[in-house]
Amino acid sequence: MQAGIAASVANDIARLLNAARQGTARIGARLVRSSDIAVLVRENRQGELVKQALLERGIASVQKSRDSIFRTREASEFRAVLRAIAEPGNESALKQALVTELFGFTAQRLFELDENPTLLERELEAFHRWHKTWHTQGFMPMFRQWMLQRGHYAHLLALADGERRLTNLLHLAELIHTESRLQGHGMHALIRWLQQKAEAAEKDEAHELRLESDENLVQITTIHKSKGLEYGIVYCPYLWLERDPKASTWFSWYDADTDDGVSRLQAEAFASDAARQRFREAEQAENLRLLYVAVTRAKYHCTIALVSGRIPAPFSYYSALGWLLFGKLAQGHEILSKLLTKGIQADERQTLMHAQLQRVVAQSDGCISHESMPVDDALISYQPETGEWQSSIRHYTPRYKPVPKVGSFSGLASGKEDERPDYDTLAWQTPVVHETLRTAFPRGAKAGSCLHKMVGGVGFYPAAC
Repeated sequence: MQAGIAASVANDIARLLNAARQGTARIGARLVRSSDIAVLVRENRQGELVKQALLERGIASVQKSRDSIFRTREASEFRAVLRAIAEPGNESALKQALVTELFGFTAQRLFELDENPTLLERELEAFHRWHKTWHTQGFMPMFRQWMLQRGHYAHLLALADGERRLTNLLHLAELIHTESRLQGHGMHALIRWLQQKAEAAEKDEAHELRLESDENLVQITTIHKSKGLEYGIVYCPYLWLERDPKASTWFSWYDADTDDGVSRLQAEAFASDAARQRFREAEQAENLRLLYVAVTRAKYHCTIALVSGRIPAPFSYYSALGWLLFGKLAQGHEILSKLLTKGIQADERQTLMHAQLQRVVAQSDGCISHESMPVDDALISYQPETGEWQSSIRHYTPRYKPVPKVGSFSGLASGKEDERPDYDTLAWQTPVVHETLRTAFPRGAKAGSCLHKMVGGVGFYPAAC
């Protein structure tokens, strides 16, 4: 269900961007851009579904996440590459490295390696060179050599999510280099360190995914992180899906029956019905606040997905969005409850929901529309324009005239610069009230030399003379 909605949202974004290419989708006088669009999700896992769906349609996106860099696909593939470099004579490790997307070998190219010993020997020699560079000069020189010799910069950037992959790879290289310099790890020790970091659940800000670029990319972010931000066009595909407000082993709840109100930490096994009810009310209030945040992020257009019909148990239709739309209806309780054998059936529930949505549309004075989402729609591809881009050098035009300086060839040869102060320091400042002429006199060797020369040429004779 979630993957199908992500695909439908990605198709709709592809339609919008294709319409912009044809000049029919505009915001004011300008065409719609990818950077105008944001997809708001509740969990990073949902963002991954949307990101993958967009990628399948050729749409680049950026997801703001706090996931660990060591758990990315690039980290897993880079470990395979480093293992092959650490063991350059191991053909099995070599082939595992070559089939990663960092190298991009296909099954046909691997077959050619098996059939042509010359090609295999060439690959083994390349890994031997990288192994020698790593052993003699360190990790970072080897990494740069590997990136440049195989053209990995151009290879990765040619992919739809190339900036994301390249950013992850460079981030990994930086962390590995730092670890090797601080701890002095060898090749296999660094590979084990990468594996341990991937399996560990520790949180470190330095290990969080870095933002590759947000220039002309579809934004994918959680509702929490979108607070205070504004986007031109917003998609909210998962507002209908909320976690079950069932308390876990321990939960906190606010006890308002006391004089000042107290937040309590409660064990589920010993919790009272009142405590569980307060916990559920607090969760529902938080969901309403998140709903308000989500629907108020759009400046021009907001698309909200809502499910209806038969959905397998234990799904519950109750959500902040469902309560807002259907909670006040006469059959609101039945609509928002779980699908049971006895009670309202799926077809009747769907009819009631659609009827209510049509009433909302009729009362919106043309500001709201409602249409069925084609879940099984064919994939719509987006082909961005690839026009030639000419680079140019920006020329600096000074706004201030250069100040003439007096110098000599001997001064330049000796490395001495003109020590004359600028005009600001030459200006005489009137002593403030609490200063005397002695304390207001400029400091420094030059001022002292000047005073010495002036006083040295003055004769100390009686006034009568």
